[in-house]
Amino acid sequence: MASVDLGRIKLKWQGTYSGGTAYTPDDVVYYVDNNIGSSYICVTASTGNAPSSGGTAHSSWNYLAKGMGGGNTLQSKYVRTNSVISSSNNYNDKYYGNNYGSSNGTQILSISITPQSSTSHFQIWYSGDHSCGGNAHASSAIFHGSTRVTTTCTNNYAGDAGGMHMSAWIDTTGLSGSQQITVRNMGSQNGSTQYVNSDHSGNNKNTYAYLQVHEIED
Repeated sequence: MASVDLGRIKLKWQGTYSGGTAYTPDDVVYYVDNNIGSSYICVTASTGNAPSSGGTAHSSWNYLAKGMGGGNTLQSKYVRTNSVISSSNNYNDKYYGNNYGSSNGTQILSISITPQSSTSHFQIWYSGDHSCGGNAHASSAIFHGSTRVTTTCTNNYAGDAGGMHMSAWIDTTGLSGSQQITVRNMGSQNGSTQYVNSDHSGNNKNTYAYLQVHEIED
């Protein structure tokens, strides 16, 4: 039977890295750098020196097993409403040339989210049940702060109702602090009332409109 000399096994697992611990050569730790978790081996005595920064290992440490970035969900936020939300905003033009800013129409849902990484993006998804009180080109839009990110529209006949869906992508590079993502009912091009969660007369159908924002590591 083969035998193993335990004296030759030098690696010493020390768990998650702690800045106050004195590490010696052959100590092995786990550390998350820029949202990527990796394991490291100490090569020279070290106290208070993080194993890596920005993907570059400190001189006291070597990578033992480097994690892979990209595709990880860093955070998710979700809101919904079953309230009837109406707008008679008249944007006059099917190409959204008038009355089509972040202060027009009526807010449907909003999420505040602070990016956890500078190398990620927000994935935004909205879905709601919409109807219109007249024959009209009706639309809704997603805004990042005061900037319109995307728009969707329907050509409605009075009495029609159906799902309205939007998705968008926002790069977090250069963003800091809380970011406001808002969906607005922008009304129609002739002032006919557009409704959310109701029939074309404003009667609550007890349906829900949903807004989700996910931060995804690039």
